[in-house]
Amino acid sequence: MTSRWIPARERSRVIVFDLHGVYLGMMIAFPIAVWFMTTWGWPWVFYTFGLLDIVWSVLRYFLVTSRPEDHPTISPAELA
Repeated sequence: MTSRWIPARERSRVIVFDLHGVYLGMMIAFPIAVWFMTTWGWPWVFYTFGLLDIVWSVLRYFLVTSRPEDHPTISPAELA
């Protein structure tokens, strides 16, 4: 998707941003997971993150396309 959505001169910046997001997400998720375990018990870690994953998957299914040409809200000017 990066090769189709991002201009060639900006790809490295976007990939670095994405990779840093993975580590930032882990830094945020681990303390939250510990808090869930100590407050409600270990199964709630899986319930909570599973529910967030379902919500994310539904949003991605309806809002993301493989190619900019297929996206319904992109104008011809923006596409050019």
